[in-house]
Amino acid sequence: MDTTLTPCTWKHGKRWAYTVTYDEAMAELFDYTVPVHEELGIPGHVEVVVGHMGKVRQIGQSSYNGYHHMDAGQLRQLIALGWGVGSHSWSHGVVAENLDLEVRQAKQVLEDAIGCRVVTYVAPGDNSNMIPPVIEALQAAGYLSALSVTDDINPPDCNLWFLNRSANLHRGWGPLFSAFDPYHRLEQARAQSAWVVDYCHCPTPHIPHESKDVYIHEHRARLEAIVRLGGNEVWPATVEEIVDYVLCRRHVRIEPVTGDTGEPSFRLSLPDLPAPVTYRHLTVDIQIPPPLRRCPQIIVSGRAQPALLVERSVARLTLDLAQPVMLAVTAAGQ
Repeated sequence: MDTTLTPCTWKHGKRWAYTVTYDEAMAELFDYTVPVHEELGIPGHVEVVVGHMGKVRQIGQSSYNGYHHMDAGQLRQLIALGWGVGSHSWSHGVVAENLDLEVRQAKQVLEDAIGCRVVTYVAPGDNSNMIPPVIEALQAAGYLSALSVTDDINPPDCNLWFLNRSANLHRGWGPLFSAFDPYHRLEQARAQSAWVVDYCHCPTPHIPHESKDVYIHEHRARLEAIVRLGGNEVWPATVEEIVDYVLCRRHVRIEPVTGDTGEPSFRLSLPDLPAPVTYRHLTVDIQIPPPLRRCPQIIVSGRAQPALLVERSVARLTLDLAQPVMLAVTAAGQ
């Protein structure tokens, strides 16, 4: 019988994916932004200037000086709510000038503070902190991805070491200024089955820099647009969850196996998957042959479960591939 297994582009077979990042990890996010996330059920992702954790912001001539960088307890509180945490370097300076401090030590100190892995790097300032020596240092230190300051979507075959971020801003940079658009990049991402990663800082009723942030009513409109346009097609998740899934999709090995009973069987494994990947899940679509469509079931490592038919002849299943899995397609009662 002709049966095929096809990895889905995004987890649970979603059409596109969405993440929102907050550079600097300001404690003021708890005042207005976190409650909106909780109301709408969308996780966020904060980017920590590790050398300034728990301090009043005082970095150069930043328009956010006087705000407060989250401390370890506040970061852990967000993690408990399902948020992600990434490194925004140690000092928010020129990363290449001290790669060990800005990359490796920043990762280690932040992991010790929050009690979980740090595998996401977000370039401070601009893309000059995305140059090859920085990327090489990130890879050597055990990061899995790097986020840039380039406004674009991320296609399914995206470069994880130069991820784009959509500018979620009240006013775009000059000289070609642009106004806030709650649907910015969303239709494009949906049409191309892509991943949108939003860039902003700390939405409140009063923001210090209109070219680096949105007002809280605009940010609510943006997140509501994700819910309204995305519906059941969008996967809102943290950077780490999505990068893990992309890596699992890219590394999966699906091998047909000849069984004694003749049912379609496969062995799925993740050879050469980077060690820091935690969520080793993969969603697959399974083409069910005609003789099995009346009452199909999937046998996963010896355990039977009913098949969810998402189309007339296609079953969808999300597998935990922490260990290799044997999968067979049968009809219930056989």
